[in-house]
Amino acid sequence: MTVKDGIGAGLVLDGRLHRGTTGLAGEIAHVSVRDDGPLCLCGNRGCLATVYRNGPQLIDEIQTAYGLPITFEDMQSLAAHGDTGVRRILTDLGRTIGRRSPTWPYC
Repeated sequence: MTVKDGIGAGLVLDGRLHRGTTGLAGEIAHVSVRDDGPLCLCGNRGCLATVYRNGPQLIDEIQTAYGLPITFEDMQSLAAHGDTGVRRILTDLGRTIGRRSPTWPYC
């Protein structure tokens, strides 16, 4: 899984990358995390791609909590050094993704 300029993932089974019928199997950006979220081009509502704007909104939430400009690299560093606030935001996001029953519209 990656979070940088976007939110993405790959689907690897038995050591092989699986692309799905349209080449986007495992595309985590289209997991719905907010039922009442904005409409996404994939047809779902509240996808990670729309709720977190493929990553920048996550940085905005952290900046709001800290009241300081924070880059993606700052977030990585804070998380790596055990910053409680950043780790909580990332943990909450991970739990939300893990709890949702994804429908992979592009598989």
